[in-house]
Formats: sequence, C-alpha cells, structure tokens
Amino acid sequence: MNIQRSRSLTAKAAALKKQLAARVSENGGSEKSVPTQNLQMGELKQTLTAQLVQSDVERSALANRIKVLQDAYTMSQKRLGVLPKLQEKQQQLSQALRDVQLAISHLPSCSISKHHQTN
Repeated sequence: MNIQRSRSLTAKAAALKKQLAARVSENGGSEKSVPTQNLQMGELKQTLTAQLVQSDVERSALANRIKVLQDAYTMSQKRLGVLPKLQEKQQQLSQALRDVQLAISHLPSCSISKHHQTN
C-alpha cells in the first residue's frame, strides 16, 4: 500500500512540475524579477503616504488651534464692549462718593456729636 501511495505522490509531483513549466513558458520562458524602479516607486509611495498623513495631522492640529484663538478673540471683544460701561459706572460711583464726602465735610461737627449723645 505504501508503494502504491508513493507512486501516486510521485505522479502528482511530476504533473505539478509539468504544469509549472508550462506556465513559466507562457510568461516568457523564464522567471521575471521585479524591476528596481518598481521597488523604488513603492518606497516613494510609502514615503509620500506617510508625509500626507503627517500633514493631515498637522493641519488638524492647526485648525484646532485657530478655533481656540478665534474663541479667545471673540471673548476679548465682548469684554472690550463692556469696558466703557464699566468705566462710566466707576465714574458715577466716584462722583457719588465725592458728593457724600463733601456733604459730610459741611455738616457741623458738634451737631453730629450732640445728635449721638441725645439718642
């Protein structure tokens, strides 16, 4: 049985070799090697793809940074819009304080002390 199996395997191997030889002759009769230029193009394509990915990452980071800066600018503009109103309010309060201080300075000092003593 082993002899029969061995002959079968030998026949299959011979058939495969024959089929391989036929295919090789269909492709020009010899094995073809990959041209160096094709390998270099593959390496170039890999390099360019890596650079494209890196550029896209950098573009995304810069777009995010621009958004952050635009938001900060918008907030600063809003604060600048409120500033004149705050300055006007501060001037009004300062004037009111001066008026009160002036009014207090014109009050007779003795009437304040007598008023406190009677209460």
